[in-house]
Amino acid sequence: MSGRFAIRAGDSLLRVLLACGLLWVAAVAVAPRFSPLDAATGYTMETHVRYAVNADARQIAVSVEVIFTNTTPDSGRASSGFDQVELAVHQGASQLEAEDASGPLTASLVTDGVEHASVSMRSRVRADATATFVVRYVLDDGSPDVHVRPQVVQFAAWAIGTAGDVSVEVPADYEVRSAGQEMTVRDEGGTTVLESGPIVDPAGWAVRISGVRESSYVTESASVALASGTVDLRVSAWPDDPGWGRRTLALLVAALPILEEAVGLPYPRVGPLVVRESVADPSSIGEPLTSGAEILAAFDEPEFTVLHQAAHLWIDERLAADVWIREGLASHIAASAARVLGVDLPYDPARRSSDLQGAAFPLNAWTADTDAYGHAAAWALIDRIGATIGEGRLRLALARIAAGITGYSPADPEPVAVDGRPFAPTDSRRFLDQLSAVSGSDLSDAFAATVFGLDARDELASRAVARFALADLLSVAGDWGAPESLLGAMAEWRFEEARREISDARAWLTDRDALVIQVAAMGLSTPTRLRDAYRADGGGPDARAELDAAQAVVQAYATVRQRAATEQGPLETIGLLGGADPDALLAAAAAAFGQGDLRGAAEDIDLASAQLDRSSSDALVRISVVMVLIGLVGYGALRVAQRSRDDGYTAGS
Repeated sequence: MSGRFAIRAGDSLLRVLLACGLLWVAAVAVAPRFSPLDAATGYTMETHVRYAVNADARQIAVSVEVIFTNTTPDSGRASSGFDQVELAVHQGASQLEAEDASGPLTASLVTDGVEHASVSMRSRVRADATATFVVRYVLDDGSPDVHVRPQVVQFAAWAIGTAGDVSVEVPADYEVRSAGQEMTVRDEGGTTVLESGPIVDPAGWAVRISGVRESSYVTESASVALASGTVDLRVSAWPDDPGWGRRTLALLVAALPILEEAVGLPYPRVGPLVVRESVADPSSIGEPLTSGAEILAAFDEPEFTVLHQAAHLWIDERLAADVWIREGLASHIAASAARVLGVDLPYDPARRSSDLQGAAFPLNAWTADTDAYGHAAAWALIDRIGATIGEGRLRLALARIAAGITGYSPADPEPVAVDGRPFAPTDSRRFLDQLSAVSGSDLSDAFAATVFGLDARDELASRAVARFALADLLSVAGDWGAPESLLGAMAEWRFEEARREISDARAWLTDRDALVIQVAAMGLSTPTRLRDAYRADGGGPDARAELDAAQAVVQAYATVRQRAATEQGPLETIGLLGGADPDALLAAAAAAFGQGDLRGAAEDIDLASAQLDRSSSDALVRISVVMVLIGLVGYGALRVAQRSRDDGYTAGS
């Protein structure tokens, strides 16, 4: 399961052999003597292996019924025969005994690099002969990788020999699960029986049995102060294991603030954080199970696993869609807390991933979260990223993801609310872009080798070409940046489309630059509306129409301003007297243009042009009016004079 990093005591070649169900036989013949490898083709061994859990005694009784047949023929020089049979047993086995139909056989536990039982045959098993016997031993609670307690049962079961079957018996009040090979389950008189059916290849057959009894829990609580708030922490342990609860509570009280700082994001959960003692579930990846936070922590896992699971409170499927990103980040962040707290790391991820190169696969194809290579390689890659770009920049990349900022947005992240994140979880592509955005480092080679695989070479080459073209565009665009549609195409890795948009945008910017020179020469201000059109549409038809309109307004402005600046004749000067001032209209047009009101600017320019166009005719009209007025004034004066003369008289005598 994700987050299971336990290194079991006594790991050795024996453990590997047992996990594969390996059994070998020591063959003894008159001549020649057979080594175990030779014997593998010289016998058949059918076995029926039974594991019976005795919860009261805290033991597992193991019995192996063996039907052994010598298939090594006699030769002309010597006869074939087996005096002893050796078979692998669990580490920590005790009370070993063997018997056949006639009674007890001599059996002993032998450790010579691997632990096994050596059973002496009652008589030599000669060519084509068969010996049938039973081997029994006991596994006590506390034996390596064996737990038989009132609350939990957990152990590994495997098949042995060349053919056979396996059955497991567990008291029915345990909720039983098996991981590995498929087994049928039935209830038989208060006992849960799991059966394998016929096993053709025992060497490749193994299961992990686990069972838990329902019970009340003993809960320890604490309030943990984080930078983003206070967490109500509750750790629930089985009644027979209170020490686990106390240790886990103390670990998380110390670890949660360190984890929050290492992630660089606010604590994203609502409600209490509940950590419950449980049995490891191979189908789980250790992430919180509810909208709040509930972690099922395996009772037998090391402290590092608890830190790894707690890191998943932040690094979950809402932040990252790909398993490798979540698992690698959780391990990397847990390791940073482990170093502060003095918790042992389970292994060196770089060394482990190197050792497992034979099982390597592209990490973005990782779906089996129990895969040992996946865990080691993902952790090692995140470690490498952190060392390359710096932990601060790695945290910034996570903040950008959580804030809904793409890898091509220049914006800084805003604070993230604790009740959810506004952007789709990142995948391998977007994660690479985010890391490039915050660091300027090219990590595509590392991703090509570990994450994407060989099939992504062409796509990564297209990405490199498009990013180079985008950088060139940004240098030309200046603070206008890049069009939103182009940034969206880059973020979605639609590089062919992005290159077309870059080409259109470059052509548009070339025309923009020519316009900006003309605008500056006219003493005008470039309207922000033009920049907005570019950002919204790049070099598309809408932005092109906006640029063409601005160019037309500027050209008309230049023409009319030149006319207005030309010295007017006496007649035009008279025509402009008392009318709209073209200079004032042009000033209004310039202000409207700078504010992005192209229509208003065009109207003012038209008014100024019209005013200049009709200045001569207006002058003639005005002169005619003046002449008429002068005539009328003169006529009026004459009439007054005449009336004065007409009104004079001489007094009669």
